[in-house]
Amino acid sequence: MCRWRGGGGCRSLLIVETPSSVRIDLIEKLVALAEWHRDRILEANLRLVFSIVKNFVNANNTFDDLLSDGIFGLIRAVEKFNYENGFRFSTFATRVVRRNAYRMVVVNHQDRQKVSTGLQDLELEISDEGRSSAISEKRWLELRSHLAVMLDDLDRREKFIVRARFSLGSHRKRHTLQSLANRLGISKERVRQLERRAVDKLRAMAGETQLGELDSVQR
Repeated sequence: MCRWRGGGGCRSLLIVETPSSVRIDLIEKLVALAEWHRDRILEANLRLVFSIVKNFVNANNTFDDLLSDGIFGLIRAVEKFNYENGFRFSTFATRVVRRNAYRMVVVNHQDRQKVSTGLQDLELEISDEGRSSAISEKRWLELRSHLAVMLDDLDRREKFIVRARFSLGSHRKRHTLQSLANRLGISKERVRQLERRAVDKLRAMAGETQLGELDSVQR
């Protein structure tokens, strides 16, 4: 409670200063630094995800889908982790990734049971379209966690499209194919082709480095 005579001092406390350009630049640098550290934590813990999800692979759950879900869980763990709780990050991340993998296995098993017993689409919480979009989102999160380190091998236009489509760097939101087509002065289909070519290159690079050792697990 303000005790200044006349209340003028109280009113002055309510005046919000317009942030200076220096302060805005500092905030942007701190955000960029935080994002850089987040990406390094993700990259450093990818092997942890690999080691967990491979134990859940079976006829109904592929390593590829479990890996996507696991990396999604890892990203959530980075966002939610609080060191003040006394846990190491690896311990917290292991719990999150393992819980996600277990949930995915259970949900897939339940869905197969529903189909086999004659229950139709109305009883399924996730439609085919919903599944497709959910997997697509997980794919995006999977790629985003380690795309930045491989972008230098793409040409300028491919790099721009990938950054814009996966909200990397200065891009704060995902751009649509049409918006990029308008920006680059090319057709939407051409943007799609360039994106596919760039992503194929990145996947090939990932296969040659971090993911190469997992080929035998995926077979």
